[in-house]
Amino acid sequence: MRYICQIIGVLFLLFAFNAFSEQHEIKSAQRLSEWLLKHSKSPRVYLSNLSWYRDTEKSAQTKLKYDIVLGLSELNQLAKSAGSKVHINQKIIDWFQSLPVTGRISIPNVDPRWLEVNPEKNPILMPGDKIHLPTDEFGVTVVLSSGEFCDLAHVPNFYAGDYIRVCHDEFAKKVDVAWVAQPNGQTHVANIQKWNLNAQDRVGVGAWIWAPQRGSLIPSGLSNKIVAFLATQILKEKTEQLIQRDVKKIKKGSSPTDQTISKYSGLKSLKYSASNWGVTGLMQVPSARFQPEGSFVFQSNKTTPYHRYNLIFTPFDW
Repeated sequence: MRYICQIIGVLFLLFAFNAFSEQHEIKSAQRLSEWLLKHSKSPRVYLSNLSWYRDTEKSAQTKLKYDIVLGLSELNQLAKSAGSKVHINQKIIDWFQSLPVTGRISIPNVDPRWLEVNPEKNPILMPGDKIHLPTDEFGVTVVLSSGEFCDLAHVPNFYAGDYIRVCHDEFAKKVDVAWVAQPNGQTHVANIQKWNLNAQDRVGVGAWIWAPQRGSLIPSGLSNKIVAFLATQILKEKTEQLIQRDVKKIKKGSSPTDQTISKYSGLKSLKYSASNWGVTGLMQVPSARFQPEGSFVFQSNKTTPYHRYNLIFTPFDW
């Protein structure tokens, strides 16, 4: 009876996958732009969520998954042995262990005309490759390092910080940096606090957001690997390892509320400038920030009766 239930479960997953996507296997070598011009005219598909798979990519992604699970496990043991109050939830480790290796390859752009005029970014599809065109619109998934996640409806003007706040407002106060995997497989880093805001893209339909808590000991290099692996997961793989938060859904076409107005409207990077004293700051006011890596600044200022010359050199990313 158990095996019958397992077979039924697998068939159900296959049915769900086929119901919400159009699958195509590549028969002959061709440019992605050429393939898109032939197959992307259906009004049922969501091109922004197009995914491209190649079996030869699975070995590298298997190693990436192993590095993530091993890295998180080692950090968790280190935090516990040091008596740290903030440690990595075991649910996160178990969840990553359960995620499949898909062989998905990121695509820089799904506009066939753009690809044609940028041939260096127009990949060649090989026989045996697979293309999935989703016919159902996904939302946005936020994964917190606390072992919780949220499935949220997509809001066109929302940034990563907005989704994290809707998911868990208190937890968002403890997150300085989030990592975003866009639906096309591209990734970027989003600073979400007032002191470290940076220019960033809005979150697309079907994106993942990884939000580690401040002080969780997860280095940025490991978070880069985590978001790179999440970018290979086109279908939202949910397991019992994670706890789904019960949040108020954001409805399409609803009147503007605190939930549908972005707190990051007009988002721009905070510019680095030199103060009158030769350190990073503004006029007479210094700051705790550093110039970007590789910066070289020569400054001259005069405030009667003083005339100052400053030379600022930042060789490393502090």
